[in-house]
Amino acid sequence: DKCPVIPGNFKEPEAYEATKNALQRHKVTAVIASSNKTTLGILRALRDLDLQIPEDVSVIGFDDQEWMEFNTPPITTIVQPAFTMGTLAASLLMQQIQGNSSPESVVLKAEIKHRQSVRPISR
Repeated sequence: DKCPVIPGNFKEPEAYEATKNALQRHKVTAVIASSNKTTLGILRALRDLDLQIPEDVSVIGFDDQEWMEFNTPPITTIVQPAFTMGTLAASLLMQQIQGNSSPESVVLKAEIKHRQSVRPISR
């Protein structure tokens, strides 16, 4: 039916409250975080509600952090090319400052690092 987007404002405490409220009101089977901080808030809420990953709720984190690999279970995560983004942003900014280019939109590919926090969808 609906796929709600619940704002966590990229902060752990707000993600914790938003996740806890959503899980108490709805049958949620999967959560995708928008940052590493929201991932922490989501994990805390699941723990406090005694929900198991991925048996009860699948979790996909964001911005792969080292701890995600060592979590139990290890967290599947979306990985952005952060270094490339920073280098490209600096280069585009320098070109703008020097008057050598017009505004440009660039799309970089993210990847999913598959671990053990997601279960298959049951029909």
